[in-house]
Amino acid sequence: MAVAFVQGYVSVNGLRTRYLQAGNKSDPAVVLLHGTGANWEIFSPNIAAISNQFHCLTLDLLGHGLTDKPAGGREIADYIQHLVGFLDVMGVKKASFIGTSLGAWIAARMALQYPERVEKIVLLSPGGLAADLPTMQSISSVRKKAVEDPSWDNIAAVLKSVIFKAHNVTPDMVAVRQAIYQQPSMRAAMASILALQDPIIRARNLISRQEFSSITCPTLVIASSDDVDVFVSSAYTLGEIIPGAQLIEMQGVGHMPQFEDPSTFNQHALAFLNQ
Repeated sequence: MAVAFVQGYVSVNGLRTRYLQAGNKSDPAVVLLHGTGANWEIFSPNIAAISNQFHCLTLDLLGHGLTDKPAGGREIADYIQHLVGFLDVMGVKKASFIGTSLGAWIAARMALQYPERVEKIVLLSPGGLAADLPTMQSISSVRKKAVEDPSWDNIAAVLKSVIFKAHNVTPDMVAVRQAIYQQPSMRAAMASILALQDPIIRARNLISRQEFSSITCPTLVIASSDDVDVFVSSAYTLGEIIPGAQLIEMQGVGHMPQFEDPSTFNQHALAFLNQ
């Protein structure tokens, strides 16, 4: 409400893609990438601060939110192709990327596959390094239940699984996610989105320790003190093996630290981006 922005739709490789844009287009670009089954609104508390200094862009990833949902399982290469197409459509040649969970996985793969298009990366609750079966099963079950029966309680359960403090699960966020999950296309889309929770599919998409250690762009890794163990341990590992990476632990937050404690996150992210 307090910042000027444009929300719209563009065609990316023939797919209608929802995006948000804020800030001065002549400033360096920062692209925000959400996690599994989410939507751009998880960055709503960060857009004002980032767009005050940068050209801020975010989007509903391929098959997510209100972006088109083509058939087929979603793998990292599919997300990368869609993201690169989005950058091309928006006229962004190079950007920094802030990603949470799946978004961090995509950001890291972008840094490896398209280093010429990546300025810096910020990895929150990073996925892509490990395959923890109980966590993968939990991610799948709570989201499948929510699209099969998008009741208020089931949608709230999805958000409570990624947000540490119950009072941070706001009615606005539940209502937005409910509207998205009530789309007739969402049940099939969720099956595609959850492909990466399949052990075989996940294994072929993981980024190896050796690959992570070859990332050359400046990197900030944020570990959430009250996130699921596999994401906390992954954050600490990446802080050690990515050359020159900075590691920060945020206290009292779960899987979406940028949403639960935006003032602390915004401070750290902007300090890093402005280095």
